[in-house]
Amino acid sequence: MPLYPYPASPDYRRLWGEPDDRAWERAHEHYLAQFERLSDIQEDEPLPLTELEAACSCR
Repeated sequence: MPLYPYPASPDYRRLWGEPDDRAWERAHEHYLAQFERLSDIQEDEPLPLTELEAACSCR
């Protein structure tokens, strides 16, 4: 399983350059797009970060 290309990682910079305000969203979208199925310990259909953040009541 490939590593998550988190902002500031060498993979992130190789793919997109320096992180910006959409860095986490971009990395998350890229990671999810790589797989038809995730492992059995992950959600069957993970949501995009924008949806997860909108559902968060911590703001």
